[in-house]
Amino acid sequence: AHRSAVYLQDQIELDAWRLSAGLRQDWANTRTTNNLSGDDSKTHDDKTTGQLGALYLFDSGLAPYVSYAQSFLPQTGKSQSGSDFEPTEGEQFELGVKYQPPGSSTLLTASVYHLVQSNSLTSVPGTASSVQKGEETSQGLELEAVSDLTDDLHMIASYAFNDAEITESNDGDKGNTPILTPKHLASLW
Repeated sequence: AHRSAVYLQDQIELDAWRLSAGLRQDWANTRTTNNLSGDDSKTHDDKTTGQLGALYLFDSGLAPYVSYAQSFLPQTGKSQSGSDFEPTEGEQFELGVKYQPPGSSTLLTASVYHLVQSNSLTSVPGTASSVQKGEETSQGLELEAVSDLTDDLHMIASYAFNDAEITESNDGDKGNTPILTPKHLASLW
């Protein structure tokens, strides 16, 4: 598998506003060899994705922001009809606030997000084949604190609550939490 990308991003300062926008072009090429039959197959996927963000910086150090981002992840394998699977795609909306007290190195961040991942693989009932009709939805809260506690001690603390759910599936797991997806995640460094 080979994946390459180019991206362009810009940030604009306009009075107290901080605006950002970006475009990314991905190319993914995969070569698969069937060791039993000796058949080789090649797939090519490309996708343009984007992101937008806006932040307003108050004199008090308070900075609310909003962002939107798209994602792209190639899939391997073929459908029941023999066509290559399409990439998995995602869309995320985020709303948050950052706070840095004036004259302080401390930065506090709180955000909520909503993420939808589509084109996930799910089984075709009664067969060993898969179809891209799956969907996963995640929404949650993230908190982070970054601070210099002393001249020699720096701290990064974070907590995330993630309410993830399989929202479309043929596998009988609709409504369940996707595997390897923790509901609570905390770290301290």
